[in-house]
Formats: sequence, C-alpha cells, structure tokens
Amino acid sequence: MKDYEIAIAHYLSNIFTDIVKNCKKEVEELLVDIDFSKITEFHSDSEKEIPQERFIKIYNDNCFVGNFISFNQHFFHIKSTTKNIIDDNDKLEYELKKRNFEIYNFNNMSISSTTLKKLETKSKKNSDIADLLSSIQSIIDDNKAKEDISYRLSIKKDDEIINTDNVNEVLSNLANQGNKNQISFFGASLYRILGVNIEQENELKITNKDKDLIMNFLTLNNKIKNKEEIQEALEKLNFNEKMNIMNIANVLQQICNNFVKSKNDYKENNNFYSKTVSYTIDKKTLLNNYTKDNLISLLRDECDFISLKTENTFEFNKGKKEKTYYIKSIAFTNIKDDDFKKYALLEKEQKELLNQTSVLNAVKNNNNFTYKNSIKMKPR
Repeated sequence: MKDYEIAIAHYLSNIFTDIVKNCKKEVEELLVDIDFSKITEFHSDSEKEIPQERFIKIYNDNCFVGNFISFNQHFFHIKSTTKNIIDDNDKLEYELKKRNFEIYNFNNMSISSTTLKKLETKSKKNSDIADLLSSIQSIIDDNKAKEDISYRLSIKKDDEIINTDNVNEVLSNLANQGNKNQISFFGASLYRILGVNIEQENELKITNKDKDLIMNFLTLNNKIKNKEEIQEALEKLNFNEKMNIMNIANVLQQICNNFVKSKNDYKENNNFYSKTVSYTIDKKTLLNNYTKDNLISLLRDECDFISLKTENTFEFNKGKKEKTYYIKSIAFTNIKDDDFKKYALLEKEQKELLNQTSVLNAVKNNNNFTYKNSIKMKPR
C-alpha cells in the first residue's frame, strides 16, 4: 500500500465529517422545545398514510424505532444527549473542586511530551518539581509506565498529494472493496471501557455512481476544493441534493474511518503522520518513587497541567442538566420502503443486544463478545 493512501483516506474522513455536520445544521436548528408527549404515533408497516405533522413517533413491526422529524419530504431520526451546564459565575468554583476531586481520587496520571517540557521548565525554579520530574522520568526509563503511541495526520489541504488523481484512486478502491472492519454502534464504547471486546460486522457499500457524484462535488478546476469552497458549494445545492450528498458522505466517512483504523501499523514511519508518545503512570507506582508528602499541594498549585484520571464520578451540585437534540446522519424519503425497514431492524437488533443476558454476563466476566449483523446500509 502506498503511504499516501491511508493519509488521503484520513483527510477525506475529516472532510466528509464536516460535510455531514453542515448538511444536518438546517434540520437540527428546528429541534427546539420539542414536546414528545404531543408527537403523533405511526406504524411504518401499516396501510395508513404517513402523517403530515412535523414530529412523528415511529414504530415498525410493533417495535419502537424512534422519534423522527419530517422536513422537506425527508425524515430524520432524532437523538438526544444530556450535558451538565455550568453557569459562568460558578466555573472557577467548578474547576477548583473538580481538580481537588481528581487529586484525591486519581488512579493514574497521563504524561505527554508537552507535560514533560513544562515540568522541566518549572523544575529550574522549584526543587520539589525537580524531584517529581526525576521520579516520573525514572519510572519511564525503567519501563514502569504504560507507553501510549498516537499518530497525527500532518498533511494539509494544499499538499501535493491531495490531488484529483490520488483522491479518485483512493475513493475508487474503497468503493470497490467496501468495508467490513470493526465499526462503532450505540453502547459499544461503554463495553470497551469495561474491557469487553465488542465487534459489529456491518457491510458498508458505495456505488461507483455515488463515488463519481461525490468526486465531482469535491472537484473545482481539476483540484480538490478546500473547506471554504466546499461550504460555498453546499450553499448552492437545493435541499434534496444536499441530503443526497449527506447520505453518501456519511457512508464514505465511515468507510474511510474504518480503513484508517484498520491500518494503524502503516502510520509508523509514514511521512504523512507525526508520532506522539505519552505515558500513563498508575498511582501506586508513582507513590513508590515519589515519597515526599507534598504531592497533593504540588498537583493542585504548581502542576495543575498534569492530567489525572479517576474511575470515580465527580458531581457538582450547582450544575444544571440540559438535554440537547440532534439527528442521525441519514435522511429517509420514505418511511415505508425496504431501506427504512432494514434500518428499523438494525435499531431493534442493537437495542436487543444491549439487553441480552449474555452481554451483561460478558461485561461481568470481562469476556470477549462479538456482535454480527448482515444488514447492508447504503446511501439513497
């Protein structure tokens, strides 16, 4: 594989993410003050006509699929997330209490190259920080810290490799081979945090026609458009054209992202990636090496830039829970057709998966669990 292939796929993944986000904006601006108690219910497999109301609670095969918004003859699945909102007047108190909580409850600390440089600078004026730095460096040198390697894409929009021939080559390869790598689904991150290996096999396909359409959209004067030019091009599209671009970009973003994740080994010694090394040091190892009793004050007053990780949950009683709504990155033109029924079945499978006793036992026993489905989702 050529070095630039994974770099271009990574670059395109970011571009497609921006396109999808931009396309969703107009619809998501309508998701204000929704009263779900007044939403019309509709069974997509019934003989009844599709309701004309803005918000619809959709069922398929007597199973709840989700709440949807109807806009410009398209249907979008509404999802929500809850955020803890802190008033500006309480932010300083919040930060201080959160830092204290982390200091007294941390399980490990994360040390990046930037952290080491800051410690080195401060150590010249503070002997206690010099001792802490010496202890941290000793732990790293003795291989008692966990090494975390990450790679950052270093190409930019004006790099020579971002040309129409290379982009078309990468998109063609991905379109032809599809993708069947590990992808994310609702709840998977929770299991992975718990140490359970969750894999979902889902075949994502893009047609050559769709590939040519998106390639034509990305091209201007035989060059790949930059972010501003893509923004301008999207504004010139009518709603139907924009939703078609969004559906294709959404699938391609997943394909590109999965491809990049599956090729991590190729990022090593790749001219288009910069390597970053950080270290995780657990609390016990740190205290075995740094025996002074001023660690708490150091972490609070002088070294507040050191990242501390805790398994406990910090709660701030002045915070306000606020629910915000967004839409999933797929637009349906017909909630009675086969594509929507496949989507409804996929949603049902994922909900059932999260409720299965076998999964709960897998979490409890820290076993591997593999989830497979054969549903093929395609852009419309």
